[in-house]
This record gives sequence, C-alpha cells and structure tokens, in this order.
Amino acid sequence: MTTTQKLYNAVEFFSAEAPYLEQFKRVFREALVAHGAPIINAQRMTRLATDALQNFSGYDYHLRMAELIACDREFERAIDGNFEAFHAVHKYMSYYLELPAMPELRVAN
Repeated sequence: MTTTQKLYNAVEFFSAEAPYLEQFKRVFREALVAHGAPIINAQRMTRLATDALQNFSGYDYHLRMAELIACDREFERAIDGNFEAFHAVHKYMSYYLELPAMPELRVAN
C-alpha cells in the first residue's frame, strides 16, 4: 500500500472512539515516517490532524484534512519545510481531490 493510500485509509476510518483513535494516530504517524518525514514532524502533524478531526462537526473528514493541509499555518509549521512530510500530505490531498474523477474507482463503489 502506498503512503497516499495509508493516509487515505487512516482518515477514511477515523473515529474518536478507543481503540480506533490510537490506531489512526499510529497509522498516520507511521505512514509519514515511512515516507521519510522526521519523527518529530510526523508526531506534530499527527497531533494536529487528530485534533482537527476530533473537533470537526462535519461529515467529510477528508475535506477537513484537505483544508488543514492547504490552509492551516500551524500544520505548515509542523511540516517545517521538510520535503518528505510536505510531499506525503500533498499526495494524499491530491489523491482525495482526484478520487471522484477516477472512473475505475467509481465503478467499484
């Protein structure tokens, strides 16, 4: 599974309930680290993503993540200019935003 798919699945199955919350944190953080992001960046990004999703009252967690990645200054500071961290979350965001246009996935759903 690619980093993008791991991040997508982590968000797709997000839940604030135990033990799923800890599973989200672990999968999200490990996907970033496996992509080459430093552990400290991955930990900060995971904390911010967790907080953002826990406090989100909408129904589309992926849309909230896209907003966090694109617009949140604290999340940008957590990336801290690290290319691998930046690349991982932007690939995830692109994947999410392009998903409806992928005909092979629309048929499967």
